Amino acid sequence: MRALLMLLLLAVPLVQVGDGSGVKGAFVKVPVEVVGASRIGSVDVALAYDPSVLRAVWVGKGELTASALLYGNVGSPGRVLIAMADPGGIMGNGSIATIEFEVLGEANAKSVLALTGLEANGVDALAVPLANGTGIFTVAETPPVPEKGVCGPTLVILMATLVLWRRRDA
Repeated sequence: MRALLMLLLLAVPLVQVGDGSGVKGAFVKVPVEVVGASRIGSVDVALAYDPSVLRAVWVGKGELTASALLYGNVGSPGRVLIAMADPGGIMGNGSIATIEFEVLGEANAKSVLALTGLEANGVDALAVPLANGTGIFTVAETPPVPEKGVCGPTLVILMATLVLWRRRDA
């Protein structure tokens, strides 16, 4: 029975959101990916995230949906809606959409990127069952700002230029 269940699970395409990270104020792209797609004609995705950590600003096509029609709605804080259709069918493994987020949270804050709605139909208009997976977004520490002034290789180049200039005038 367990082996049969595993075989059935392997035949069901998986849609998942990738993990992501970025510093506060950055704009970061996170993929929505599919594994095992076979002639999927349309997909509707609803994604939930923490609006105190992220703000969705844009939805674009993925590598498997370059020729598909895609509509993304980022108008509601904490929610992204995506609808796509490809009459030729989405096939294989790869990204089906990319979501761009602005990072709002402080360092080490986290947001689950959860697929709260997911429906698909094949090119034959029959429903396609899908498994789904969530992602995690982590706000990274802000890198230290370098001190102002000339440092490192710039100083070496400046010194060499001065030496050559003085030799030329001598």
